[in-house]
Amino acid sequence: TQFIFYTFNMLAKDFYSIISSDESTTNFLIRKMLWQIMKMPNVPIKCGSGMNLYLRNERGKERRILRCKRKGCQTTQSLRKDNAFWTFIDKNGRLNSGLSLSQQLELVFYWTQGLSNKTIMALTGRSSNTVCDWMNLCRDIQYMEKKSKEEKTTEKITKYYE
Repeated sequence: TQFIFYTFNMLAKDFYSIISSDESTTNFLIRKMLWQIMKMPNVPIKCGSGMNLYLRNERGKERRILRCKRKGCQTTQSLRKDNAFWTFIDKNGRLNSGLSLSQQLELVFYWTQGLSNKTIMALTGRSSNTVCDWMNLCRDIQYMEKKSKEEKTTEKITKYYE
């Protein structure tokens, strides 16, 4: 996930063109391979066959989903499923933030720019709880990544001296 934060080394106008629609946001995430980095499952549980990316019309909106390649199966799943970063768990334990991928990416972008919560609230119109939760999530991910690297380094040193 460190890759996410370094991906946003871009001008604001370029970023806003990315989040202008859910389709361009999804294309950006796929192009940067952020789904794979975040352990996105690409095999359905039912048949074990591979998954392809499809467009689904839902209430007049097109959204991308993963769909099984196998003719008889056709299992589908959201790109967010089993993905701790893009499936935000709210304080009630529900896997739904009520934000689109574009809106989530916008919050992460502002966090990478070092903006204060108050400024992010003013720019996005999001509540203080939403902004605070997302900023904490970004910080937690950065902390966990740093801790993971330190543990790997310690493990290498220990193996070297054994």
